[in-house]
Amino acid sequence: MDPAPGQAARRLPPDCEAFLTLHRPRYLRYARLHLPPAEADAVVAAVFDELFTSWRRVLAHPNPTAFAWAALTSRTRRQPEQWAALALDAYDAVALHHLLGYPLSEVAAAMGAEPGTVHTLLRGPAVAAVLRRAGPVPGPRPAP
Repeated sequence: MDPAPGQAARRLPPDCEAFLTLHRPRYLRYARLHLPPAEADAVVAAVFDELFTSWRRVLAHPNPTAFAWAALTSRTRRQPEQWAALALDAYDAVALHHLLGYPLSEVAAAMGAEPGTVHTLLRGPAVAAVLRRAGPVPGPRPAP
């Protein structure tokens, strides 16, 4: 996989490369759900630059994937008003699963959560109520 913009100038350690390869496509799709494509691409590149600059600190976190997800969503999440009743993690699960079409296992992998936790988030009463009010959820956006 080509490095993210900003990453081309330096060679990343293998664990950084693996993390980038695994998460970048999902991060880009999530960011593009909330931001114009060029802005989303720049934000995702900046998030990865920041993560890799402090990679040892990221790896020292009890859940590096959740840490990285929080870094991304703090810069990209624009929770539409119709979804405002949801807790942020429930909204993220809905966005990844219902709007972008990821299976539960990939939603969990993106968020750094256990699949059972994601299942619980998606089956909660708040999500059910919001989905009922929202009406039919559009099909998943195609991957770029």
